[in-house]
Amino acid sequence: MRVETNESLPDLLDRLRSVPGGEVTLEVPDNCPLLLTATEFRALTDTATQQGLTLTLETEDRLRRQIAAMFRLPVSGEPEAGTPTPSDGRRPSSPGGLSLGGWRRGQQAVQAAAAATGNGVAEEDPIAVSRRRRTGVYEPGFAGQERAPKADPASEYDGAGALDYLDGEVAHRLSARRWGSIVAIVGIVVLAGVIASWYLLPGISVDVTLEQQPVQTELIYTVAAPGAQIPSDASFVVTATEGEQEVRFTYAIPATGVRRDPDQTATGTVELRNPGEAAVTIASGAELGTIGGGAYVTTAEIEVPAARDGAAGQAEVAVRAAEPGTAGNLPQGYLTGKLQDQNVFYSNRAAAIEGGTDRETPLVSEEDLATIREEAEAKIAQIAADAWAAQLPEGQALVKLSVQATSPELNVEQEAGAETDTVTLSGTVQATGLLYSLADVQAQARQPVEEQLMEQVPEGFALDADSVILGEPEVIAPAPDIIQYEVTAAGVAKAIFTDEEQERLATSLVGLDPAEAEGAVLAAPAVAAVDMNYSPGWWFERMPRLESRIAIDVQQGAPPLPDFVEGTPPATPPEDLGLRTEDLEPVITQSYS
Repeated sequence: MRVETNESLPDLLDRLRSVPGGEVTLEVPDNCPLLLTATEFRALTDTATQQGLTLTLETEDRLRRQIAAMFRLPVSGEPEAGTPTPSDGRRPSSPGGLSLGGWRRGQQAVQAAAAATGNGVAEEDPIAVSRRRRTGVYEPGFAGQERAPKADPASEYDGAGALDYLDGEVAHRLSARRWGSIVAIVGIVVLAGVIASWYLLPGISVDVTLEQQPVQTELIYTVAAPGAQIPSDASFVVTATEGEQEVRFTYAIPATGVRRDPDQTATGTVELRNPGEAAVTIASGAELGTIGGGAYVTTAEIEVPAARDGAAGQAEVAVRAAEPGTAGNLPQGYLTGKLQDQNVFYSNRAAAIEGGTDRETPLVSEEDLATIREEAEAKIAQIAADAWAAQLPEGQALVKLSVQATSPELNVEQEAGAETDTVTLSGTVQATGLLYSLADVQAQARQPVEEQLMEQVPEGFALDADSVILGEPEVIAPAPDIIQYEVTAAGVAKAIFTDEEQERLATSLVGLDPAEAEGAVLAAPAVAAVDMNYSPGWWFERMPRLESRIAIDVQQGAPPLPDFVEGTPPATPPEDLGLRTEDLEPVITQSYS
């Protein structure tokens, strides 16, 4: 097989791959630019090994024969004169072996010969000869020119010739093909990123609030003593037991006695009139009196002019009450009279005298002591019921209307004249009444309450069990051994929004404009409000092109509950609603007591 002069290495390797197998003699002309480097020989031997070929190289070129010896390729043909051969009984090292001594010795011999000539290039240097041949083929313009060695081998490549890669003194650079590969790879990565961003960004969370409707119903239940006759309209009955307890209590009323001590002094102005022909000077501290005996004094000296043209002279002066307190306050026009020993008249006809105050101190009066004892005796059953209910253990309730109290011992803690705003009475009493369990109320109320609320739920909605609450129970039928309560129950019905409906909605949003997507969500019958949250936030707002990047998240909206919600317990037991028992029972104890 002959290597053509203008044949490339890939073409040569393709021709080798087409050979079915066996022995192949490769004839390489001297003027062929191929197979002048170890890299080319490595590619050649690897291809021959893969194809199962026994390769023999036929060439007279010394460089090719030396490189072939390195790769242990058989060589035929007569070598050129002076061809160095392996000596000293050492075999040339192959590429990748532990030693390249044979090749290095050949290089050292060539370098020594070059040094002997003094021009830097040996006369018979095979590499130089090969370089000249390649230059003659590929760069005829540079044929016959001397290659000046570079002063700095590490200096930047100056572009002097396409075959300078064979010169070890010329710095390497990336080829145009390599640059093209890098640019192509970068372009592919960028294109893949753009495509991925188009489909994957942004992600969006569609937070929807469902439509809600309040539902409400009334429930009647009965707490009765054992053996009592139960009314037919009761939803359920809680059986009570008779209890007895010595109850300690306190009862208080406001004190009505008051002691008033003067505090601030009343002030104002009066108008002075002088009908005389001469001006009159009124000294500061001049006394003014009222018909009722009140005393006031001026607070500044003032001159009242004489009468003129038949009109009395006039002036105004500030006055204050002689004593502090509310007694010094006078309505407009009530401070009127004539100054003693002076022909000057005064009146507060322009404004009232005011600003006088008293400091009030509450006191316990004799009437308070009698009143608190009378009230306590009249309300002893109610007072005992309130005190007993507050002392009951958690989870137990008292029917207050059933309480009867006997043998009260009463003691008023204050005496008449004590400075306090409250009169307190303490005492003990023997009390009996009906007791019942709050757990029974919770257990029996659950089913009827939820059944009645379910009847109020409109089509397309479902009752939210967590929202069910009870109002304060009201007594509607008290009796000695039985008592009926009516309680209002309320809850919230939420629109049904199934997983399948959510998936269909997410599918319909793919690729829409944000405004169109929001309108599509609000068009769903179950949705009352929507909030679009894009991720990442810095990405421009648009709907993703993949359904998997759209998440429908149902939010808990504020329930439209009735006015009695505050301070009321859930009707459904905590184990069914996920609520804590301690959140319920204190409120229920207050409600059913």
